[in-house]
Amino acid sequence: MSIKFEFLPHAGEAILITTEEFTALVDGGSSHPFNSSKFKKTKKNIPDINIALITHIDHDHINGILKLLSDKNFTSKLKFLIFNEPKEAVIFTENIDSNLASAPQANLVSTYIRNLPHIEHINSFHTKTDTSKLLPNIKNSKITILSPTYQVLYELNRDWKLKHPDKDRRSATEHNRDGSIELLAQLPFEPDKSLPNKSSIAFIIEHNKRSFLLLGDAHIDKITAELKSLKEMGQHNLKFDFIKLSHHGSKHNINEEFIDMVNTNNYIICRNSSSSTSFTLPDRETIAKM
Repeated sequence: MSIKFEFLPHAGEAILITTEEFTALVDGGSSHPFNSSKFKKTKKNIPDINIALITHIDHDHINGILKLLSDKNFTSKLKFLIFNEPKEAVIFTENIDSNLASAPQANLVSTYIRNLPHIEHINSFHTKTDTSKLLPNIKNSKITILSPTYQVLYELNRDWKLKHPDKDRRSATEHNRDGSIELLAQLPFEPDKSLPNKSSIAFIIEHNKRSFLLLGDAHIDKITAELKSLKEMGQHNLKFDFIKLSHHGSKHNINEEFIDMVNTNNYIICRNSSSSTSFTLPDRETIAKM
């Protein structure tokens, strides 16, 4: 019984997870996740994906899923779509390639959900969700959700703004180009304030006595609170084979409390950069802190 992770090569974030029981795609990046030349060299077609999970609505996570939802080869095999859909979303038809907005993309996912009734839509995926009941075919893997909480999903629904989605660009525009590793590591932590990131799905997946932590773009204070609770209750020793860091290595999504709490030799950053985006992550402060 093995588990395999493939970090698909393009801007944004897309992770393919394969076990003997399921194949899951966590996010789709900012473009079609299986169109890269690197993937085509080893794969003839889109793999048979049973589960697709959209961590949150930002374009560099959701756009690739939208591309796939328009492909019958993908949707015919898909059984579960995990997506925390804002209840007040309405139908839009804007260009899904836009790098400037994420609300229209979220609304297009809602459109596909309505038009693909054979796919089970799992909504309200949060820290109190019993994943074993929602995904009954997964028996040899354990999934523990660390983010979002039900309260955060309520906040997302309450504050949903279609014309002005909340965007926090601080990591893309404020960089410290000077200073030693020691000085950068000591700079004060300023937390992420983006509501979409706050609502991001983050989870632990355990398989065959191995443990992996995937943080999406989640707020690090929420993650540390959940991890602390798991450890205090004896449910996890916080030792991981790898940790996929939050928000592409943004300095606003990592702090010393988190680094001191977890035990791993392997950090993974899905670097968010391309000619069509202003993001220049990861931040140097993140590397310095690690």
